[in-house]
Amino acid sequence: MNYIIDTHTLLWYLSNSIHLPLKAKQILDEKDNVIFISQASLLEMSMKMSLGKLKLPVSWSDLLYYCERGGIHILPIETSDSIVLSNLPFHHRDPFDRIMICQALNRQYKLLSKDSIFDVYGVAREWI
Repeated sequence: MNYIIDTHTLLWYLSNSIHLPLKAKQILDEKDNVIFISQASLLEMSMKMSLGKLKLPVSWSDLLYYCERGGIHILPIETSDSIVLSNLPFHHRDPFDRIMICQALNRQYKLLSKDSIFDVYGVAREWI
């Protein structure tokens, strides 16, 4: 199964946080699953860091190394995602989340996120 993980999912996974449910950790650890982090999440983290709202648990180079070592692939934002975004209703205004939603819809990937607002867009989301 192909999954796009939300920003908080990545951060909780890398920091071994108690906030990450066991099922989400199992999905991330399952070798048959293909895990992606959206380029939008990397942009979101950069933006929040520049505003002083986020401190990464590791350096950027370590974060990217841990992603690569853990089999987490960076999912680029494609032109086709922008086309889907141009028609997406405004149930949710977070631009980074909206890009992830479009990427999931465009590729028919599941989202691994605690954010239930994604459900109104008809994307497949897992958590618990």
